[in-house]
Amino acid sequence: MIDTSKKVLPIALKFGNDMFGNDWTFQQDGARPHTYAKSQEWCAKHSPSFIDKDHWPPNSPDLNPLDYCIWNEFAQLVKWDTVTSKTTLITALKRA
Repeated sequence: MIDTSKKVLPIALKFGNDMFGNDWTFQQDGARPHTYAKSQEWCAKHSPSFIDKDHWPPNSPDLNPLDYCIWNEFAQLVKWDTVTSKTTLITALKRA
């Protein structure tokens, strides 16, 4: 399993801070990497405001703000014709 607290979350934090300054809330969905203890600890320590897994609405995938905000931003910034693998997707997201 990828340690999201080292690979993914710092990128998400930078993006959030760049977009919203220091006034935003971070919430994840119930995917295994998001409920991982290290991921939860990292988010609580580094995010300006964080909703931990014990306070997520149960069985409400439609409430995931990532589906309506951040992923849409990424989708518009990525040059999809260059994405041919997981590695190239990660590279494209970092450039976005």
